[in-house]
Amino acid sequence: MTKLLKIILITFTSTLLLFTITCYANPLLIKNVNLIDVTNGRIHSKVRVLIVDGLINQISFAKNLEVPPDNVVDASGTFLIPGLWDMHVHWYDERFLKLFIVNGVTGTRQMLGKYQHYIWRKKQYETTFIGPKTVVGSPILDGKPKFWENSIEIPNAKYGRRIVQQYKTRGADFIKVYNNLDRASYFAIADESKKLGLPFVGHVPFSVTLLEASNVGQKSMEHLKKMVSGTSDSYNRIVAEYRDQEKTPSIELEMLNKILAGYGGDQAKILYSTFVKNNTWQSPTLAISRNMAYLRERSEIDKERLKCLTTGITSHWHANRNPDTVDNTDEDWIFYRKIFKHKQRIVGDMYRTGVKIIAGTDVLNPFCFPGFSLHDELELLVEAGLPPLTALQTATINAAEFLGKTDKYGTIEVGKIADLVLLEDNPLENISNTTKIAGVILNGVFFSKQDLSEMLKKLKQVSGN
Repeated sequence: MTKLLKIILITFTSTLLLFTITCYANPLLIKNVNLIDVTNGRIHSKVRVLIVDGLINQISFAKNLEVPPDNVVDASGTFLIPGLWDMHVHWYDERFLKLFIVNGVTGTRQMLGKYQHYIWRKKQYETTFIGPKTVVGSPILDGKPKFWENSIEIPNAKYGRRIVQQYKTRGADFIKVYNNLDRASYFAIADESKKLGLPFVGHVPFSVTLLEASNVGQKSMEHLKKMVSGTSDSYNRIVAEYRDQEKTPSIELEMLNKILAGYGGDQAKILYSTFVKNNTWQSPTLAISRNMAYLRERSEIDKERLKCLTTGITSHWHANRNPDTVDNTDEDWIFYRKIFKHKQRIVGDMYRTGVKIIAGTDVLNPFCFPGFSLHDELELLVEAGLPPLTALQTATINAAEFLGKTDKYGTIEVGKIADLVLLEDNPLENISNTTKIAGVILNGVFFSKQDLSEMLKKLKQVSGN
């Protein structure tokens, strides 16, 4: 086989465009590895995985595969898993995309699409581009008043339909909805998205119930928004009881305790069964809930991670500088922590009910780091009650299924994109072992532990740390 680079064209049906994929023609052999089948948790020992042109070409126990010695990786004692996906990301600085790869995160769902995300998506199979695969969302579609400056304010249903059409034409992979959409605009966006074959995801607006959003086809719900109130049988009664009282931090904490006491009844059961019936996915982003609940402690806990990013990115993260927490009382911090713990309980119950879950972090929000925080999310999911295998599935096969890309990602099978991670220890025994990375394979190119360490060292230099 020639050593020249080979150009492969793959058609992406989502945009009906052709993108150039540049892959090494030389094969790569990973030998003696413990291959984890994430569909069932089986571990196949002493497996040889042959990668050609950036794709998995062969998986076998054969010892006679002819591969140049310098393209053989002896992976004895390590565990091979599919590349991980972070399914809730806000990231815009190309300099730090390598942080995802250093952490074995080979795919991201960008939740507020911008021009550079389309550029990254176009380059994502080039071997010179060291960054994750990118699925691009529309800008946030919000109502009046819009919460974020760079959102699109939707004044009426007709305009909402036009914006969906516009971002279908631009090549967005999905539409994102937000808090302040009015009912007519939300249902128009839902209808137009369905007509055009675009998933719509995001926050369930204040004007719409969780049941309505699921029944109309919202594909994923983010952050467990409205889930605490929507699963409590006592919520409406408590709100009415306290309607005329001043909402001090102490009163709000008192209300929360009564609302949480109403959890576990018919409201939750009906909601979870509806999610299962409608195939409504949940992206809990427990990492950001945990970070906001313990924001005062994160500066010390994450001091090494902070060295990987510029202070311009992270300066507002700290509790004494964050506008959402700078005036917090002790009751406020207790409130946040109760919410976080209750969200973990909700996630555990959803899992046991059969609700589908994808791992996301809300990267760029306080102490949600590219790459690193995906491992936090997996650990928090296990704390919530998911077995390690199920947690691992949320960032591999579940992500691929959600995206409709099981032919390319999510499992280690012949014909799939060679985005893989080598781990020093078994993640099915302890999910934190996903952090013990021995190597990453991106588009068939192998990065050793030393390569990744050098990559991280250079990123710290870029950040000025």
